[in-house]
Amino acid sequence: MRILAAFLTLIALSPAAFAYVDPSSTLFAWQGGLALLGGLLVFIKSPFTFLKHLFRKVFRKKDDDHA
Repeated sequence: MRILAAFLTLIALSPAAFAYVDPSSTLFAWQGGLALLGGLLVFIKSPFTFLKHLFRKVFRKKDDDHA
């Protein structure tokens, strides 16, 4: 926790830096963020779909018409 507080203090107290941000590096950051979101979506959705199908299979209603 102290490291985070020290890091945030250094960020808050640092003087303004006039630096050039390359457009390709910005696009690279966007691409990485979108890839992360897509990966999280697939990672979260796959187990959820598997569990949903499993519960439907286990707890489905029995047909009493074919007795």
